[in-house]
Amino acid sequence: MNEKSYFIDLFDAAVEVGAKSNGQDVAGFLTYITSNGVVCGRISEVQGYDVSSNESIYEGLKNYMKEEEGADPYSLANAYFYNNYKENKNIINPAIPLEDVQILFSDGLTIEVNEYILFTDQVIGILPRKNDLNNFKLDSN
Repeated sequence: MNEKSYFIDLFDAAVEVGAKSNGQDVAGFLTYITSNGVVCGRISEVQGYDVSSNESIYEGLKNYMKEEEGADPYSLANAYFYNNYKENKNIINPAIPLEDVQILFSDGLTIEVNEYILFTDQVIGILPRKNDLNNFKLDSN
């Protein structure tokens, strides 16, 4: 198991627990520093899918499709990931699902997206709050 991924996973979980208890608008947001730029977003909730059989997958998806949000692709991929690695108890999911995301690339371009998957091997550091990335200045000199 990669200790860095394990720590990031625990840190994300701790922020999520804190976010649920404090009720602020910026609760649950983290800013990740990567080699390609800066990513700021709120940690997404993961839905619990049962992927143990074709029947359970069908029933689960049928129920989620009735809901306004529909099925969540990350949650489904997460369930398959853990189902396929269930023999390995030390595995940590290498992906962080984010929503309400702002991304500042190293070339200075900033974009906003609804959802984003960040892989933990790309994280260099974490700022434990929401930051307006339009205020960040990247200097490559």
